[in-house]
Amino acid sequence: MTTPASVLSPVEQVPDPTPLAGPVTRVGPLGRWFAGLRARRSALAERRRAEDVARLADLLPVLASARDRVEAGWIQNAWFETVGPTGGRMLATGMAAFRVEPRDVTGSCLVGALVLAAGGPAEVQSPVVRDAVAATWHALHRADGDPFERAHEPIARARTVRDLTGWNDDPGRSAEEVTELLLTAERMVSRELLASGS
Repeated sequence: MTTPASVLSPVEQVPDPTPLAGPVTRVGPLGRWFAGLRARRSALAERRRAEDVARLADLLPVLASARDRVEAGWIQNAWFETVGPTGGRMLATGMAAFRVEPRDVTGSCLVGALVLAAGGPAEVQSPVVRDAVAATWHALHRADGDPFERAHEPIARARTVRDLTGWNDDPGRSAEEVTELLLTAERMVSRELLASGS
């Protein structure tokens, strides 16, 4: 037999509170700090990804322009070829290459073409020249489909320049091989851009 509701004590008449759908989380100052840290790290990673995509996109016209320069006049054993005051051919090597005006250049090596395509000798230390050299080196030495990695340390960057210069100056090298290498670098950068969703 059931007891009438009027006979139940007040405690027995109050229903249990409805349970919450999920666990109750109390966020204190430390929890808010960690949440903020995660948000900052996520924003930084997104910004770096956007910067990487922009740098890759900047490389494509540089590599294409370098290829055009090699097709117009490719040389070995010097950075640039210019026409001297008497009309003779002058080769710019070493520090002399940094004094060359881009408009005076009639021929360039592989690395010289990359430098000219990025704006000339004044831009030799710029990020776009570094990236163009790294992409070209990568196209020469890495398997098709390997992710593109930039050389960050000055010694590693100097090695890539030396390596590409030695490859360019090989007596058996041809201008066609140099343009094909630049085209391979363009394709690699294009794939990286597609993979990044751009």
